[in-house]
Amino acid sequence: MPNSTNTNCRNINDVFNLNRLLLFIRLDLAVNYKMILVFMAATASVLFLYCIALPVHSSAENFHVVMYSLVLFNGGFWVSSLAFKDVHDDKRNYLFLTLPVSNFEKFFGKLLLTSVGYVVVLSLFYFVLSVIVAGINALLFKYPQPFFNVLDPIVLSYIKWYLVWQSVFVLGSIYFAKHAMSKITLTASLVVIVFIIVAFLFSVLFVGPQAFFTFGWNDPLLRIIKTVFLIFVAPFCWLLTYLRLTETEL
Repeated sequence: MPNSTNTNCRNINDVFNLNRLLLFIRLDLAVNYKMILVFMAATASVLFLYCIALPVHSSAENFHVVMYSLVLFNGGFWVSSLAFKDVHDDKRNYLFLTLPVSNFEKFFGKLLLTSVGYVVVLSLFYFVLSVIVAGINALLFKYPQPFFNVLDPIVLSYIKWYLVWQSVFVLGSIYFAKHAMSKITLTASLVVIVFIIVAFLFSVLFVGPQAFFTFGWNDPLLRIIKTVFLIFVAPFCWLLTYLRLTETEL
């Protein structure tokens, strides 16, 4: 009679193996290295152009926050919307689906790369760029510029919201075969519009139409909605993504 403990270990190993996961991530980075380099070069060029065009600027620190948020959301959502593009590619889907990696490892690897991995690499890269730009600015124009501070509360808030919203784009990447970014953005916008309409109708029927326009971001009801969104949306999207990937594998 086979040992149940060994059987369980083998089953767990079939689902998740750290070495296989790391090899899958390395393969994904190797395949997409050109896109990564172009993305990094584009970000660096904008910062250098800013340094040359506006050497003396009182809001340099605020510029870093704004620029970082633009790269974080736009770049991150775009990368996330391409996470499972190989599933829809007739020339590459067979190779992707037959990789000696479990469904969970494929899902988790893509999720790590587009969420935490993207945030960590972008934050370090942007910080290094801000130091280089500040050094060039000091040498050429004798004007000190602040470095990018990833621990800024505003930046941390952006990261928090990104980690939630990017799960929506990862989910869309496995459902939409073409123009995933546009379709995901349109779908998310429609959902938000429907939610606003429902909230307005609820306000008209039970509270009064004026109450809808007097809500503030710190209103107790909105705080509850925001908390529920932050806690449940990402896990829900992750689950749907994994289930969809499993269906595709079958």
